[in-house]
Amino acid sequence: MAVYDADTEVDDGPDVDLVVELDQDQQNYDSGEWRKNTNGFPKLPRFSAQPGIKVALSDDPSPLEVYKLFITDDLINSWKVKTNRYARANIKSKDQQLLSNCSRFKLWTPVILREMWNFIAICIHMGLDKKPTLHDYWTRYPVLHSSFAPKVMVRERFLPILAFLHINDNDSFVPHGQPNYDPIQKIRPFVDYHNAKFKEVNQPQREVCIDEAMIPFKGRSRFKAYMKDKLTKWGFKLYELCESSSGYVWSVEM
Repeated sequence: MAVYDADTEVDDGPDVDLVVELDQDQQNYDSGEWRKNTNGFPKLPRFSAQPGIKVALSDDPSPLEVYKLFITDDLINSWKVKTNRYARANIKSKDQQLLSNCSRFKLWTPVILREMWNFIAICIHMGLDKKPTLHDYWTRYPVLHSSFAPKVMVRERFLPILAFLHINDNDSFVPHGQPNYDPIQKIRPFVDYHNAKFKEVNQPQREVCIDEAMIPFKGRSRFKAYMKDKLTKWGFKLYELCESSSGYVWSVEM
């Protein structure tokens, strides 16, 4: 039997079991799996924000007051400008002699801010009171008649605004397959505007989550999604950064 000599002991390195554990942790880290050893993980910065509403509100705000925090005159005015610009370009491109006297191109007059607000109000009403066709909101047929839309705007004014409605200028359009193509170019200013407004109105608490949402849609679209496990299976898929406690949306991307 060999005699133990402390002066000639050789260090074989770290404990074998520890090396195996570290190697396994590294493999788990590389593969994206959870690991127990958190040595080397980046330290989360201290949460220093002040959560809560960042704008002035009355003690008992009405739905309209909250609504106007996000849908503002500046936003609707930009829609008015772009809608009138698009209408002028379209009307200019038409041969006026070939148009009937009832054509919306001949009857068009520039839309004003109040009319844009009324137009949006009718669109919201249509989402709450669903009818078989668009024209049914102005029908006098007793079974389908409702008084809201006719009181706010006549049908012959609503339909031309709907036809010419524009949120973004066509000058910035990039065809599909070209560099910088944006599938939601038509509504990009609306999305960007609200992402800025979400941050301006409220500061969420530290705990946030990323969630998925669906805007129901079954029409033709290049980026329509299908999610079999969702209650709404067909539509436009959104990723939302939300406050965990309240569900307040702080940022959204389609």
